[in-house]
Amino acid sequence: MNYLEIVTNIFSSIVSWDTNMLLKLNSWNNLFFDGFMWITTSILVWLPLYISVIYIIIKNKKKESIIILFSLMLAIVLADQLASSILKPLVERLRPTHNEDLMPYIHTVNGYKGGIYGFVSSHAANAFAFVVFTAFLFRQFSYISLMLLWALLLSYSRIYLGVHFPLDVIVGALLGGGIGYAAFVFYQLLKRIMPQYVYKKHKTNSRHYSPFSVKDLSPFFFCFVITLFFSILFAYNFSFFE
Repeated sequence: MNYLEIVTNIFSSIVSWDTNMLLKLNSWNNLFFDGFMWITTSILVWLPLYISVIYIIIKNKKKESIIILFSLMLAIVLADQLASSILKPLVERLRPTHNEDLMPYIHTVNGYKGGIYGFVSSHAANAFAFVVFTAFLFRQFSYISLMLLWALLLSYSRIYLGVHFPLDVIVGALLGGGIGYAAFVFYQLLKRIMPQYVYKKHKTNSRHYSPFSVKDLSPFFFCFVITLFFSILFAYNFSFFE
């Protein structure tokens, strides 16, 4: 067996696993989760969450928030464009909802199919770019735990809705996480280049120290709980009226 055959067999095994996992995860559905995943997958639904994070950064970091938000936006734009504008048209992997062999077996919600190509998931890339960058910035366990849960939930919703294979989401998450970390390193570099923008109040040499207290992050926790509550309420009403 030559190297080409070995690579082909490995690739076939990966694709087979990916398809089987998709069908298994996508089959675990009911009316409540149809509504919950439908609302959860929307980026706009979580807008209060993003605004709360921006508010916390501006309130606590003053003028340093300029380079923080610039770096964060750079991470999200890079993750989104690399996923949507470069990898998807380059790889040309059909979404499950556009794959004729899989379409009869895919559970969809409200007829939603997404665009033609799905590798990699821009939802996962954007979410993990945001989470990783802000996780290194805030360094608060409670924040990291909730945001990781949010990113995983958002990513899983793409599989539940049948618009992505698991590997689309996994690779998208790794890509976004890597970009988020690179953007945070870039932000640290900007602090050295432009020290006039550094907010001195929370300066410390301990890498384990968080410059943000739990109280500082309270707007985020409030928005997270409220958004999750209304998402569950929407899902309940969705299942009730169907």
